[in-house]
Amino acid sequence: MSAAVSRERTFPLCVAQLGQQDREWQCIAGAPVRPGTYETYEILATNPPHEGRCYRIVTPLATGGPAVNTVATDLTARVMVDTLKQIGVTHMVWLPDTESGFLHQTLREDPDLTLVPVTREAETFAIALGLLVGGARPVVCIQNTGFYESGDSVRGLWLDLQLPLLTLIGYRGYAGGGPSDDSAATFLEPHLRAWGIPYKTVERDDDVLRVVPKMYRLAQERPGPAAVLIGGEYGA
Repeated sequence: MSAAVSRERTFPLCVAQLGQQDREWQCIAGAPVRPGTYETYEILATNPPHEGRCYRIVTPLATGGPAVNTVATDLTARVMVDTLKQIGVTHMVWLPDTESGFLHQTLREDPDLTLVPVTREAETFAIALGLLVGGARPVVCIQNTGFYESGDSVRGLWLDLQLPLLTLIGYRGYAGGGPSDDSAATFLEPHLRAWGIPYKTVERDDDVLRVVPKMYRLAQERPGPAAVLIGGEYGA
């Protein structure tokens, strides 16, 4: 298949994250990412509430099936990684999820920020504690579903020990501040407020540049927990 894709081409795409199904999207660019297997497109949303926003998708070439990844191009992994390095972060402790594939790839290719993978989200806070004791400057990165799974570690370590630790929480089901059909999104902010954890949400690169350093400083100054909610999927 040619790397160039006609601007006029449209196709149905199931995008669960956006709450849209079987909608028409206008393909505005395309290029193979793994020859013979996957193809990536830049697409322009033509239906509200996301009309006019550009997204990157990856879809199987062989079957022409539904997208296996959807990424808003206004939140890029490179900006997040560079911002974390600029504020002095040395390690990211996390369990990768489906919405942060580009971030994982960018971290693996960056020699200046060490990626520490875990098998369960509850492990992240204990490992981050060890890194803090050893003089490192870690952040934790988990999805909201993993945040719920980590409840006892959040209570016993992050809160009770007042760890000066910033956590990036993937906001699965985020609906731009409006009601969400996904309970993982519905309960996230009430959970944080109940535990007294300060937080801010980022949706774009300019949010990352402004909010992440501010919340990292807050965690150091309190000292104690602070969170940044990631309201979108990363692009490259």
